[in-house]
Amino acid sequence: MKWKWTALILTLTFFAAFVRVGCGQEKLVIKIKYDKPDPHFTVAQIAYVGSAVFDLGSTWHKTSQPGFREGNPVLGQDKWRQGLIIGGVTAFTLWGARHIHKQGHRKLAKGLLWAATALHTGAAAYNLRLERKY
Repeated sequence: MKWKWTALILTLTFFAAFVRVGCGQEKLVIKIKYDKPDPHFTVAQIAYVGSAVFDLGSTWHKTSQPGFREGNPVLGQDKWRQGLIIGGVTAFTLWGARHIHKQGHRKLAKGLLWAATALHTGAAAYNLRLERKY
C-alpha cells in the first residue's frame, strides 16, 4: 500500500514539473516543457571554466618562483584566498550566464562567457610572459 502512494505522488510530481496542461476551446492540449540543449553554450561554459583554471594555474606557477608576487591586491599572496576568489567569481559568472540563457537571451549569455574566457586567457598569458626584474 505504501508503494502505491509513493508511485502516485512521484507520478503527479513528474506531471506537475514537466507537463503543462492548457485547455483550448475545443480540445485538451498537452505541451511538454523541454528546452533543447544548446551545445554552443555548453562549449562556452567549458571554455570559461578551463580559462579560469588556466589563469589560476599560471598565477600559482609564477608566484611559486622566487622574485614573483601576485600584483592584484584583492587576490593577495595566499593560494587558498586566490583559489576561493577565482572559484567564487567563476561560479557566480556561470550562474549568471545560465540565468540569462534560461531567460531567452542565449546569444548574450554566450557572448558574456566568451568575453570572460578571453579575459582569463589574457591574464594567464600575461602571467606566463612575466620575467624577473633584477
